[in-house]
Amino acid sequence: MTATQGSSPCISLRRFAAVPNPWEDKETLGRGRPNEVHSTDNSNENDLGVAPPSQALERSHPGRKVFCSTTADWSSLLVQIYESPGIVESFDTPALSDHVISLASKGQGEISRFAQGAWKRARYGVGLVNITPGGVQNRLRWHAESATSLESLILVVPAEVFRGVQEEYRRVRAHCPPLVPQVIGHCDPALSSVLLSLPTAIARGAPNLYAESVAQFLAKHVLSSQKLLPDPNVDRRSGGTLRNRRLTRVLDYMHTHFMDSLNLNELSREACVSRFHFVKAFRKSMGVTPHKYLVRLRMEMAARLLAETDHSVVEIALSCAYRSSAHFGAAFHHHFAQPPAAYRKMSRLGLL
Repeated sequence: MTATQGSSPCISLRRFAAVPNPWEDKETLGRGRPNEVHSTDNSNENDLGVAPPSQALERSHPGRKVFCSTTADWSSLLVQIYESPGIVESFDTPALSDHVISLASKGQGEISRFAQGAWKRARYGVGLVNITPGGVQNRLRWHAESATSLESLILVVPAEVFRGVQEEYRRVRAHCPPLVPQVIGHCDPALSSVLLSLPTAIARGAPNLYAESVAQFLAKHVLSSQKLLPDPNVDRRSGGTLRNRRLTRVLDYMHTHFMDSLNLNELSREACVSRFHFVKAFRKSMGVTPHKYLVRLRMEMAARLLAETDHSVVEIALSCAYRSSAHFGAAFHHHFAQPPAAYRKMSRLGLL
């Protein structure tokens, strides 16, 4: 959640009108110590709807709410957009019963989470994602690169949706992590694109059925991608990171050319640093090595091709820069915990 100056990337959401707070007089959740798991009272919640205590987001957030999905009559997702100051020293997020995914839509800088007695820092900029599991309270702060305001999109997904997805995985005997992860400053192109599309869907009058489908996808994606998530308790901005402009340039290059046979020499030249420094700085900035990040981009494309096309596994392997279907199959199985053919079958059955 950061602010930007000049030519810094920005995805503006200001065209959506501000709305009144629909939960002004409803009960909020109490606060406790940050990063603790709190028990929550679900007695007044709908079985599949966003819990009423989600109103606590607005009361705890240091920014000003400029958009809310309550105008769309969605019960499966809550979407809010906040305009915030570029520097916030410290605030506590509420411990909601549901899971929260937030996305920076404007600005760059640094976000910190207080954990294990110290501030753990990470890069925060346009397209980067935070995930807070239900029942967890965080203490956060951020410093933007300039004093201008920033924008962030906050999405609340019912915990019941995640539990339903976990049960689906268990029924087909597929591996599924039992817990929703804590994530800070994570780059996930799939999550970013979905979240950024939601205000437009609301403005166009998308029904709650659309919101239900999005919630299902988000739950499946988050639960199946945990191997690539950075450790939120590691300080990733303690020196030796890539500067924002260089990191943005190399990430843009990787997203454009990930289907090609990229190498470290090519990527380090794009970042204008030595190969040795690039590997260390990239890992410290992004939480993963350049190779793992590139593999993730290719695996996400492969999964889409398997689900949406009739291309053979060999054709998909070659299109994703793998020289053999065996090498591709091993990488895919490691990433999704199942072979490509099984993934395609499950996607056609609507289980992914």
